[in-house]
Amino acid sequence: MTAINTNMAALRARNASLNVTAMQEKAMERLSSGKRVNAAADDAAGLSVASKMQSQLQGINMAVRNGHDGIGLIQTAEAGMETIRNMILRIRELAVQMSNGIYQDNPDRNNADLEVTALLAQIDLIAANTKFNGINLLSGSYSQDVQAGPTTPEKVRVGIGSFATSGLAIQNSTVSVTGVTASLSTIGLMDTALQNLNTGMSKLGSLQNRLTYSIQNLSSASIMTEQALGRIMDADFALETSQLAKAQILSQAATAMLSQANQSKQPLLQLLQG
Repeated sequence: MTAINTNMAALRARNASLNVTAMQEKAMERLSSGKRVNAAADDAAGLSVASKMQSQLQGINMAVRNGHDGIGLIQTAEAGMETIRNMILRIRELAVQMSNGIYQDNPDRNNADLEVTALLAQIDLIAANTKFNGINLLSGSYSQDVQAGPTTPEKVRVGIGSFATSGLAIQNSTVSVTGVTASLSTIGLMDTALQNLNTGMSKLGSLQNRLTYSIQNLSSASIMTEQALGRIMDADFALETSQLAKAQILSQAATAMLSQANQSKQPLLQLLQG
């Protein structure tokens, strides 16, 4: 049928132009954002999976930070315990010295006992003031979980005993180097205190190693999860640039064909002029 009211060629060219424009806009959106999925309509299933993976990734990254914080706490406690250990060794050294029969009780052993008393006071001071983020670590009251993973069960319990003189059973009332017998007793007390202290430090060392391995595992999991997330969400720039080039060429062709379709009915005017 020869008609000018409905130009099917022009309508088809216009429809093709609209489709190509949408393709061009989609390619430019992905190239400008760097993401393949910018809305649920782009890939509803992929967006759902990516959302869960993003949640997991953020949890893993925060767990890595928690692990580092836990290691920092343990190292702070160990630093205080190491200082206490050095002072206990010094007290034991004085006890061994004062158990020798060549010293007089006064002034030799009494003077040495002054240092022992001062060291015991310093042990209590360190135990009371070794803190991490304002939390006392060596008073015997610390027992908390480190959230070392993105899920609820992934916890590491860190418990630290009392390393004050009372917790180590080396109170000023029982420790003395004022006589040979007292000095020999003090050697035994220091040996027991050192054993308890070394046990506590070994426990903290094992917890630090555990957290270190946990961090290594989480760091690897973070990389793999982010890589998988990228496969879903990230735009393929090589593909999108070729799609954009294709869309631009088709857009120019559709525009040209629309112009040709609009002019295709011009000869019909000659029938009216005839």
